[in-house]
Amino acid sequence: MAMQPQPTNRDNEVWVKKWVDYSSKYGLGYCLSNEATGVFFNDSTKICLDPNGFHFDYMERRSADRQDVGREYTLTDFPKELQKKVTLLQHFRSYLEGTEKPNPNAKVPDEVQRRQRRI
Repeated sequence: MAMQPQPTNRDNEVWVKKWVDYSSKYGLGYCLSNEATGVFFNDSTKICLDPNGFHFDYMERRSADRQDVGREYTLTDFPKELQKKVTLLQHFRSYLEGTEKPNPNAKVPDEVQRRQRRI
């Protein structure tokens, strides 16, 4: 009996909509079809902002076993050593979306903070 191919649910597919290569200085920024935005930095770390624009994942590679280790943060609560990368993420996002520079001091609405993560 021949196996039938499984149908795919295209609603769950995610692809890169736009990207910008700034690897000469910082890394590669991208915007996905689900509205998530991320950056692959030159130091092999990665950051990805949830489509709600408030939560983000930060991943770095352990040198001992070369495994990626990720942590989840919000734009209002993250370690100070990530400040430069969070700022770069926001700049990449603004550039890719064609919007003005984000205001890092803007208050995030409560409904966004309570919203469920989408990635």
